[in-house]
Amino acid sequence: MVREMDPNKTSRAAAYRLWMDAPNPMVTFMKTLDVTNLVKLSRRRGLKFNMLLDWCIGKAAAGIESAGCMVIGTSAIVDTELDGAVGMHSGIYNNPFLIWGRYRKKLFRYRLPLSFQFHHTQMDGAQAGRFLEELQNEIRQLAL
Repeated sequence: MVREMDPNKTSRAAAYRLWMDAPNPMVTFMKTLDVTNLVKLSRRRGLKFNMLLDWCIGKAAAGIESAGCMVIGTSAIVDTELDGAVGMHSGIYNNPFLIWGRYRKKLFRYRLPLSFQFHHTQMDGAQAGRFLEELQNEIRQLAL
């Protein structure tokens, strides 16, 4: 269900006032995740890797306070290996955004570099870092 939020009436009101008119309020974190469990589950059960990753993203976001009021966008560019990607601040679409390319195999593990871009009025770096840690935890906890 879609609901409109007044940013001045949220726990992020002070950040909203400070960052809304900033010339560059977007922050991008780049992190490499161990996605071995996702790759194995995808192959064993015949499920799409990106679908499983999106499910883990939703589970991880549900545990972060600021993520309850926004949508986390995703974009998979699986035709290439990416080390990172940075979007631009449009002033209109400011929801957090995850971008990834193709995962990589190193020895017996699969790694996936990804970029997480967010608007500073929606979350602080500590919350964004916690979200990425929760995402890694969700992937690790998948039952094979």
